[in-house]
Formats: sequence, C-alpha cells, structure tokens
Amino acid sequence: MMSSQLELSKIEIDRALQSRIGGVNGPVASDYEDAMREGVVFPPIVVFFDGDQYHLADGFHRVSAAVHLGLTTISADMREGSKRDAEFFAMTEANSTHGLQLTRDDKRKRAQHLLMDDEWSQLSNREIARRTGVSHTFVAYVRESLSSPQNGSVATKSAKAVAEELESARLEKIAARNQQVMDTDPVGEYRYLETLDTVLMIIGYSWR
Repeated sequence: MMSSQLELSKIEIDRALQSRIGGVNGPVASDYEDAMREGVVFPPIVVFFDGDQYHLADGFHRVSAAVHLGLTTISADMREGSKRDAEFFAMTEANSTHGLQLTRDDKRKRAQHLLMDDEWSQLSNREIARRTGVSHTFVAYVRESLSSPQNGSVATKSAKAVAEELESARLEKIAARNQQVMDTDPVGEYRYLETLDTVLMIIGYSWR
C-alpha cells in the first residue's frame, strides 16, 4: 500500500461517515496525541479523492489527534473515488484491523446503515454480516423490521433497539412454552435457560 503526506486542511470530515455510535472518543484521541508526540508511527488514514475533495473514510481519531497536536500533515492512503465510496468503506472496512476496537453497537450501526440504503441493501444478509461483523441472523431481523409496515419509524431507532423489539415477542413465547414444560418435566427449567441463552446469543447479549 502506497501512502504519502496529506495536508490536514485539505481533508473533508463528514461525521455521517463515522461508523462509531459515539463518534470520536476523547480519551482515545488524547492517547493518540501523546503517542504521536513521542514519535509513534500510526497506520495511514484512508481518504477518497473525487477530483476536488479528500473524503475521510478511516482515521477520525488519528486526524483529531494530529490537529490537536498542531501538525499540518498526516500520512494518508489516498484512493480515487467519490464520497459514497468513502461512505461504503467507512461502514465496511474502517477500523476492522487496527485502532479502537469496534463495539457490538458500532457493528450493528454499520449493518443498519447498509440495510437502509437502496443500493447496498441489495446485498445478501450473509454478505452484509461478513462486511460489518455481525451475525447474518441479526441482519435478517433488521431487514425484516425495515420492510414491516408497523415499523415505519425504525430509521430513528438504534440497531440495538430494533433487535430488542424484534426478540421481545419471541422471548415471551419461549417463556410461555417452556413454563408448560417445567410444570411437568423436572429438567424443564434447564431446557428453558438453555433456549433463552441461545436466543440472546443471536442478538449478542448475555444475561448471566
């Protein structure tokens, strides 16, 4: 991969391309700043150049640290492409191999972002899952909610909220069914907890 120094003032920063739920993490950016001051070499940021602007796709914390440190340039992997190319990269490849580890909610946000796009939603559940780091089952749940008439307001909800709502009815049914088993089967309670663990694992939670 070839990289070169890019003037920080030329980088177009759009927060909509930040795939993290909370945006730039202040303490992390501060740690990066300290490391840069001590001479630590960071991986180059990724920008897409459309002939006019350099759209930041990966490296929000590094850019923030460099700006606060008073640097004027930063090492960058400069690729040809549009802002939309930068957006797709940000939601599928950014931070996948380095930097602050993506949280479960960050990954869910990325999956939801793709599913709410007319073009990218045409990708299969497994492909979106592979690119965003969530389970294909979760992608299927979110896709179903987005296409359901009664969930017209889902676009304003987090992927976490969507998953919780979709699973709520299923959990109630499982509890009711297994309660009947517990009334007659001495190991029914264990079977219920095992089933509940399996369902919660699908949406990425642990209650124990």
